[in-house]
Amino acid sequence: AEAATATPRPTPTMEPVPTVDVANIDWPPQLVYSSPAPGEEVMLNGAITLRFDQPMDQSSVESAFTIAEADGSAVQGEFTWTRDDTLIFTPQSLKRQADYRVQVGDTAVSRNGQPILSPIELDLRTVGYLDVSQVIPSDGAAEVETDGAITVLFNRPVVPLVSSGQQADLPQPISLNPTVSGSGEWISTSIYRFTPDTGFDGATTYRVTIAEGLTDIAGAALEDDFSWSFTTRSPQIVSIDPVDGSTGIDPTRALTITFNMPMDRASTETAVLVPGVGVGNAAVSATWSDGDRVLTLTPQQRLELETEYQIVVGGTAAAANGQVTLGVDEVSTFATVPYPAVLYTYPEANALADRYQYGVSIGFASPMDMDTLDGRISIDPTPDRVDTYWADYSNELSLNFVLQRNTTYRLTIPADAADPYGNTLGKEYTWQFTTPDYDPIASFNLPQGISQLSTSFVTQVDIIHRNVSELNVALYDVGLPLNLLLNSYDLYDYQPNSQPRQSWDIPLSEENGLTTLSLAGEGTLPTGVYFLSLNAPELLIQETRYWQNQRHLLIVADTNIVVKEMFDEVHVWATDIASGQPAAGRNLVLYNERGVQIGTAVSDNDGFATFGRPQRADYLGNLLVTSNQPGQVGFGVASSNWSASVSPWELGLDNVGYGAPAPAFSYLYTDRPIYRPGDTVYFKGIVRDSDYGRYYLPTVTDVSISLQPNFYSEGESFSETFNFTLSADGSFNGEYTLPENLPLGSYLLSIGGQTYETFRPFTVAEYRKPEFLVNLTPERAEALRGEAVDVTLEATYFFGGSASDLSVSWSVWEDTYYPDVPGPYYSFGDDSNFFYEDPFLVGGGTDGRYLIGGEGKTDANGRFTLTLPADLLADVNAGSRKITVIADVLDISNFPINSRTQITFHDANTYVGVKPAEYVTRAGTETAVDLLTVDWDGQPVANQDVEVVFYEREWNSRRINDYGFYRTQWEPVDTEISRAQVRTDGQGKANASFTPQNGGSYIAIATVTDSSGHSQSSSAYLWVTDLDFIGWRSAERERSMSIVPDKQEYQPGDTAQILVQSPFTVPVQAWVTIERGRLIEQRLVTLQSNSDVLEIPIPPDYAPNVYVSV
Repeated sequence: AEAATATPRPTPTMEPVPTVDVANIDWPPQLVYSSPAPGEEVMLNGAITLRFDQPMDQSSVESAFTIAEADGSAVQGEFTWTRDDTLIFTPQSLKRQADYRVQVGDTAVSRNGQPILSPIELDLRTVGYLDVSQVIPSDGAAEVETDGAITVLFNRPVVPLVSSGQQADLPQPISLNPTVSGSGEWISTSIYRFTPDTGFDGATTYRVTIAEGLTDIAGAALEDDFSWSFTTRSPQIVSIDPVDGSTGIDPTRALTITFNMPMDRASTETAVLVPGVGVGNAAVSATWSDGDRVLTLTPQQRLELETEYQIVVGGTAAAANGQVTLGVDEVSTFATVPYPAVLYTYPEANALADRYQYGVSIGFASPMDMDTLDGRISIDPTPDRVDTYWADYSNELSLNFVLQRNTTYRLTIPADAADPYGNTLGKEYTWQFTTPDYDPIASFNLPQGISQLSTSFVTQVDIIHRNVSELNVALYDVGLPLNLLLNSYDLYDYQPNSQPRQSWDIPLSEENGLTTLSLAGEGTLPTGVYFLSLNAPELLIQETRYWQNQRHLLIVADTNIVVKEMFDEVHVWATDIASGQPAAGRNLVLYNERGVQIGTAVSDNDGFATFGRPQRADYLGNLLVTSNQPGQVGFGVASSNWSASVSPWELGLDNVGYGAPAPAFSYLYTDRPIYRPGDTVYFKGIVRDSDYGRYYLPTVTDVSISLQPNFYSEGESFSETFNFTLSADGSFNGEYTLPENLPLGSYLLSIGGQTYETFRPFTVAEYRKPEFLVNLTPERAEALRGEAVDVTLEATYFFGGSASDLSVSWSVWEDTYYPDVPGPYYSFGDDSNFFYEDPFLVGGGTDGRYLIGGEGKTDANGRFTLTLPADLLADVNAGSRKITVIADVLDISNFPINSRTQITFHDANTYVGVKPAEYVTRAGTETAVDLLTVDWDGQPVANQDVEVVFYEREWNSRRINDYGFYRTQWEPVDTEISRAQVRTDGQGKANASFTPQNGGSYIAIATVTDSSGHSQSSSAYLWVTDLDFIGWRSAERERSMSIVPDKQEYQPGDTAQILVQSPFTVPVQAWVTIERGRLIEQRLVTLQSNSDVLEIPIPPDYAPNVYVSV
């Protein structure tokens, strides 16, 4: 091998920094800096600084400089030049809270004689007086809590930022009358809070005063005393539990009395009695909670049953502070539970049960001991299974079981069935009832509403019947009923205006059965549209016709039609039903949703035809296509709305069928999402001509923008319109100042004539900046599943102090996580659903699925710590998870500040990704998967042992009745085919392969185990074709099949290999379309097997994407 030689790297050269020759400056001077800045207040002894972009002629600047009050009075002062370009003016005296204007006239020149670019004007305002901005409680407030605090908010900082240990040196600005002992603290430089030691007295008016002369840190003083008053609430009872008039009360339960303030224990306990009618006062024990607001009375002995008691609270009960009493007595009455008895049963004794009744219900007079009831109630005849449910709130026992029809049930409750206190029924309780027979049914065994039969088979229908004695069937030839074909719901009230072609009265001997009726003897009906009606003597048609198929439109045809409706075209494929071959030369007619003919066409040799149509702007309507005429050879009919099982959304595709793409597509945005009234909204828009995924510079030159309320806000009558001429690049921008009196709510900017995608909502709100910052910090951002992680919340005021004793609410959410690995797509999770994730445990919102939550308070340092426990994900699906922790902290006015953080919990320290070398292969050929092992950062990890298991997945299907509608349910069966042990190379790569002998679906499961014994698995699908029939997850009854591309994405010049998982066992014709909003290409192909692969060359015009349907 040749020796390697180093290539020298060129030494970088530094570009010289340009310098300015001050002596040769010849442009007009201008101001580049001023102090105080605009909006900043000027101290009374403060100086004014002006800096220019070049040396100045000092005398000319001083001569041109003036500063004056609003009335024009000039201010004298002293000039100082700290640099050739910087002037400092120190005024002799300035007035407090006064406006001044600084001017430099155009006589000021630079040192080189250049006059200033424009005269200078600066508006300044001196510092004002100290004021009180807000007090809590407010002036005149009533019903103030006795355990509250007094908070004062000043308009400017009063004290410096200090630690908690330096609070004692700060001023205590308030005095109270009457006096209250307590402590005050400055919770910010401008917010003071006073907290009483033992609370305020009840029913007392307090006057609070802040004396004049209090100064802020800049020396501004409070001009006058500031006083306000508030009144605390009187002691009252908030609630008594049980509530007045309650019955059925547990004789052992505690009684609670809740007051609106802390109460004096001794006087309150003396004032409370619990007398019972005829039994005297009950002996109770008293306990207090919630800061002596809640008194709980617990009976020392069980109260008497079926007895009325009172809870009497005498007016002598006193508040904890001030000894203010309730003043009046308050009485609440309740009754204890009665002795055991059966109050009711449903169904009632000797009744006929409701036709939809499920099981029985038994209402008891009192709570019951379920051990004496569960499994001890006799039911004759005995059900296969009984589920028992006891409702505490109603003392009702439900025995849930399937009731057999036309059966008499006898139930017996044992005499020793008891309540929780040992009292029994004393004797058996027996009753019986009878169930009704099954409802009569007569229904065509056909799809609801409209169905099609082929002339290739005998024209016959099956009729399902139950508990009817006779079937009455009528067949009408209805020609071409466009209204019924377009609106099948009209069948329910449809009455033919002609005599039936034929009718049948079919007597029945069996209660339940299926009767086959030939509509044309041993032959077929002529092609056409027929109305079938069905009745029976036992049926009440008006009650049953809406869920039984008794009024049916039957199409008898020899031609099948498939309709693809688009906004400006309708495409049709006509085939001969008997042979499955394209039907050429069919005379096709297109009708709109009103039954008006809007187009004609003739099918070509491939059975294709296309109708042009005026483009709609609102939605895709219901269209009807007919082939030839009823009674003729070649008749067929189809609607664009006959799409059960094959609608785009049922095939996993987004379907925008409610509005055609606008000729011009626009994107509109604002500078921020939220504003206050009076703010200026800056917005910008970009306009392009749109042609199904292609965008061009617009042909329009002007656009109209509207601003109006979104939804139904208070500002519903508000509306503004702006007109713009587009720039050369198709953009525009503007601004609008919101009115000061604009109602709060949501507003919408929109471009006229465009779709919903061009709307831009924003919010108008009286929001305020938070006074503190909340940070959530996990002890580590990544961990292994099963590890506990602490998350610390820290709340700090913007001035630097800790936000202590604030309420915190938090929640934890989880979602799936896959590592972000650059390069080709590898599956780093369960792409094949091999582990059968429960769909109800996945997702749930923007932050995933809720796990746990709680509340707390910040400590003295403004911190709160929550622990994500080791078993946090114990009930969550396997796989790595992203955990989101969200916390809200409430300030003293209950204004929430939000923060969130995320922690990733990994399955293992190493991930393995799996990627099919080819998604589609043939049976008998080597089939491989590529492997990649990476760490948590997505970087390759070398020399890792990986186990790969290959499974063949087969699908078992069964038809299930889903609320009256039959559908196919698929169940996978996975069989291990091969297993391989491989080791990744120095770049973390490897591959594993097997040779499938049969066509079908296969799964590769790759598992890596790290040095700590933690495993992580990933899976991927593989598809194998075969000339023999393959049992795909597709069925003719479902009318849908899967098609599988061999790649995730393609480049122009590639050829896509598309596997068609056909359910048919014989060669069939297929209509292949390539679409993107409109039809790009169509072709007729013959599928020789049920695993044929279509080859589709990818030209540049297919970018950015196309849709293939078969």
